[in-house]
Amino acid sequence: MAPRPASLLLAALLVAAAHHAEAIKVYKACASERVPSYTCAGLTKGNTEVNCARVVDSADCVRQLVSKHVDFGVLSAEEILLASKYPRLNDETRVVSEIRHVERANEPFAFETVVVVKADYTGLLSGLKDKKFCHPGFSDSQIWTDRVLKHFHRSVVPQTCNKLVPRVEEEYDNLGSFFKAACIPGDWSRSSYRDEQIKRKHPELCALCDSPERCSYNSHRYGSHEAALSCLTNNGGEVAYVALQYVQNYFGLKDRKAQADPKEYRFLCPDGSMQMITASRPCTWIQQPWNAIVARKEIATEVQSKFKTWLPGMTLRAKDTWQDSLADLIFSERSKLQDPPASATVLSDYMARGRNDTLGPAPKEGDQCRPSVRWCVSGPLEAEKCDVLRQGAFTYGLEPSIKCVPASNMWECMAAVRNMTADILAIDAEYSHLARKTFGLNGLIYQDSNNERAYRVVAVVRAESGIKRLADLQKKSACFPEYGGLAWTAFVDATRSRKLLPRKCPSSAAMSDYLYRACAPGADDSLHNPNSDTKTRTAMCALCPDVSRDNADPNVTKCGTYNNSYFADKGAMRCLNDKRGDVAVVDLRALTEVDPTGLVKVLSDYRDDEYRVLCRNGSVSTQLGLLVDSKCALSTGIIGEIVTRDPEETIAKDAALLLLELEYWFGYGAKHYESALNIFGSYLGVDDVIFKKSAVGFVSIYDKENLLAQEFAGLMDRNAGCNLEGAGSAVSPAPALVLGLLLAAAAFTMFSRR
Repeated sequence: MAPRPASLLLAALLVAAAHHAEAIKVYKACASERVPSYTCAGLTKGNTEVNCARVVDSADCVRQLVSKHVDFGVLSAEEILLASKYPRLNDETRVVSEIRHVERANEPFAFETVVVVKADYTGLLSGLKDKKFCHPGFSDSQIWTDRVLKHFHRSVVPQTCNKLVPRVEEEYDNLGSFFKAACIPGDWSRSSYRDEQIKRKHPELCALCDSPERCSYNSHRYGSHEAALSCLTNNGGEVAYVALQYVQNYFGLKDRKAQADPKEYRFLCPDGSMQMITASRPCTWIQQPWNAIVARKEIATEVQSKFKTWLPGMTLRAKDTWQDSLADLIFSERSKLQDPPASATVLSDYMARGRNDTLGPAPKEGDQCRPSVRWCVSGPLEAEKCDVLRQGAFTYGLEPSIKCVPASNMWECMAAVRNMTADILAIDAEYSHLARKTFGLNGLIYQDSNNERAYRVVAVVRAESGIKRLADLQKKSACFPEYGGLAWTAFVDATRSRKLLPRKCPSSAAMSDYLYRACAPGADDSLHNPNSDTKTRTAMCALCPDVSRDNADPNVTKCGTYNNSYFADKGAMRCLNDKRGDVAVVDLRALTEVDPTGLVKVLSDYRDDEYRVLCRNGSVSTQLGLLVDSKCALSTGIIGEIVTRDPEETIAKDAALLLLELEYWFGYGAKHYESALNIFGSYLGVDDVIFKKSAVGFVSIYDKENLLAQEFAGLMDRNAGCNLEGAGSAVSPAPALVLGLLLAAAAFTMFSRR
């Protein structure tokens, strides 16, 4: 039978549709976590040619371009500058389109910085000494980085070194010595304490402000370019550092009425010469290229051509299309696309047109006033991320500089900080007690988190065990994730506070008398437990499997952490489930997860009807299961910290202030750019590289309002020595004898806790 005409038509349509679908090439565009899901959903409509590819941040976007997992992304000029520091990223990507504001589409740069002085100024650059300085200020709405905001005064103010004060204070000391008076509004430091202290020290740097006591202009508390020009023309200022476009507006060179006579003022050039305000090509100090679309090198021309079809200028298009969503992804304001100069498609060439100030390498160690903050990192991933942070800090003008100090593991890093070959390292709160006890380190700044991901240590018993109180654990068997870790420290603290432990030092000796036996991995090595005797070590290892039995390495101890099935929180629960122990003291972070709605759930391995939790007040939880409130937990607190030798050392103060700057520019609260770096996000697909993924920011060790920080600080303080009376009274232990640090064995210790 011959096929029906209708069947032939349907078949033809299906074939045509298939060919059409094959003909549509779909490009992948970088979409960071800040891009709304509805924008990416909109890019799937109709015959779309672009889909989202999720990336952590702009640095990740460029890496994905090079690895060919994405095709293009939008980068700010600062992000292009940062990417250009890495030869492979610079070589294998190209700028395909500039993103210009529609009202300034004919201007070759996003902004240009200039210095304005009075017409009678004759002193060249050297004559700026004792002049009165007007600055646009530091604010969240300011699109300039510190590198741009401080470029002028860092170029002209002589640097007198004073290593007795933090770098930020040294910088304003130099400004105060150079300028007779100034108005520099906004936050001089991300630490409110340090900011207030420096402003009290240098009131002359706020003297030209409309409100000297607040160090602010009336119109804009945190500064503005027009307010800085008003400071110059109305408040007695003699030199101002501002953006060129505001100068042209202020002096009536555009379409606005002049606020001052341009004949009475001049541009001061970087070479010390002067120009009329009306000059057609004003001398500038920095020229910032526009944000741009960057694509893979091999398809750059293709992508550039596609954008002219996708987003053709300002022509109207149908609403609610995938092109609308693409415009939302690309543009943050009323913008249009412009081809870059043919000679400036390589990232470094694109930025070299006006940002030679940071194209070169960072100054060598010893060539700057302030020594670098030496940041110890463990393993290749941490070292690579540290280098990105180092380059990012330099690109954004953050000081002092960072020097990455590589080590094999965390223990080596602790030793390096103690031995003064490094200054800081980031650690999980799990190791905070050991950092203090074994290596004599101290907290510098805490990694903060929301309450759901804070550590929460609980004492877990089997539901049918009959154990009803903490006191019932006397002469029972206990499972701990690691000797000297959070769970161990919290249990010692809770039982001491209930006056259950014998009055004996060190705490390991008291625990061995109180408990029948235990498994506390690491209890028999000198890194974890340098002061204990053989009896104590035997008692604390009695429940552990002998991991040294089949291991020829003499550095692997009987109940070490390497290859120990009872190591870490899940291992301690395994010890309880195997009925080796009567109680497991664990941190719930490892046994729970947070679902997309923010709800904390226990992992499916741990059924609610199998467990009960003993509360810190000595009672047992009335409900079955592991999830209990913070009042029942033995301890709760922050997830991690950055440690140092002494937080009062100048280099430590520098490091703490630098970390606050890193959070401001590259943390979750960064307001300035799409997100050049996300210091708390995953790195190359791996979580918890240097910082915890669950961290939301930093909190000062002096913060008295953050409850998680206070709880953690109290736990560390109460257990710094051997506390015989419960909270508040401590007897110092014998000095820790860390024989050679057993660093070879320590490499095994750092295998994953999970």
